[in-house]
Amino acid sequence: MNNSTVSVLNGAQIILKMLELHGVKHVFGLPGETTIGWYKEWQEHSDIEYVLTRDERTASFAAEAYAKITGRPSVLEAPSPGVTHCTPGVTEAYLSSVPIIYFSSDIPINQDKKHGLTGVDQTALFESISKESFVLTNAKEIPFLIRRAFRVATSGRPAPVHIRVPINVFHDEAEIDDLYAEPDYSFYPAHRPVADHSKIRAAIEILLAAKKPAIVCGQGGLISKASDILLELAEMLQIPVGTTTPGKGTIPENHPLALRVIGGRGGMEYSNSYVRDADTIFFIGTNTDSAATDHWKLYGDPKSKTFMHLDIAEAHVGNTFPVKVGLVGDARASLEYMVEILKADYTDVQRPKIDLNPIKTTALGKVFNSNIPMPEGTVSPVKLSQALDKILPADAIVTSEPGLVQSIHLPCSQSKK
Repeated sequence: MNNSTVSVLNGAQIILKMLELHGVKHVFGLPGETTIGWYKEWQEHSDIEYVLTRDERTASFAAEAYAKITGRPSVLEAPSPGVTHCTPGVTEAYLSSVPIIYFSSDIPINQDKKHGLTGVDQTALFESISKESFVLTNAKEIPFLIRRAFRVATSGRPAPVHIRVPINVFHDEAEIDDLYAEPDYSFYPAHRPVADHSKIRAAIEILLAAKKPAIVCGQGGLISKASDILLELAEMLQIPVGTTTPGKGTIPENHPLALRVIGGRGGMEYSNSYVRDADTIFFIGTNTDSAATDHWKLYGDPKSKTFMHLDIAEAHVGNTFPVKVGLVGDARASLEYMVEILKADYTDVQRPKIDLNPIKTTALGKVFNSNIPMPEGTVSPVKLSQALDKILPADAIVTSEPGLVQSIHLPCSQSKK
């Protein structure tokens, strides 16, 4: 609700106040001459902590990690000379559905066609890796556009929003009467729409009729914080759960129904074989990309299976596999409704208990006990993963670079929580 009064503020002050109203506590970045006006106001008028990094690339990855851990959209800023260095982290955030509000300062707005030093079309540069990329042209529009940035970044499939700020906008003054935030968009997911009720009932019928169903959960399950309800559904219907690489950790991998990671990056033969032989696949929060599906070959002939797909992004549902039931909605909210229906209308469900732990133990034992030749003075990545599993607490956060090392670390490490 807008309860703000009229104030005369410059652009830098307006940005800081809008970030404060959205609950922002940290901003990641690196100073530059095009943001001097912002820093001056920052030092004098704001308690938001500036997290200084060694370069803009580091700031972009730090911002992405912060959003993942906190469940809040993070804020990144970079000066005109360094905007291109932020593309790796912003790209990762875009592909990983992580909301970042990214401010890039720029040369004055009237110099864009005069070859001003460090000038580049930042809006176009970030359009392909942002949900929106726009430029602030005057101080008056800042509150509206920052509210929009938070709304767009946290709604539907989360992703970065890029805001280009010409240096003169930091200094421009305006009468502002709309200094307010929309609290729903200070976290993500901002909203939790439930998928079509009749389609959820249809999905239940298919799962109950399946002889060998499997659930494949992507990082949408993690983003939605659907772990508990997913596990409850799996236990009710005794359906094994495999995860994609980004979905690792959605359920504890020592659970009897956990297949662990499946696909071409981190999937083991036992887990890939199980989903390959399943007659029904229920995708949850995954875009069914090449890594998760072993270049779309993992499931064999698509005509031999029944596919269902639940995702917040409508364009992902049924994108690469023909689905009998497509569910567009938040993973946690939709699964909660599914479990509610099962408890109310399907009280007599009896399914044989499944325990995959012996299969997993055997498969992992072969890997851990294998004699992998290593150069002198180096550590086996398999042994390293095994050692980390023994010493790290259940809530530890482990990251790895996205190369082939993932194919070793992902199957060997165990997510316990």
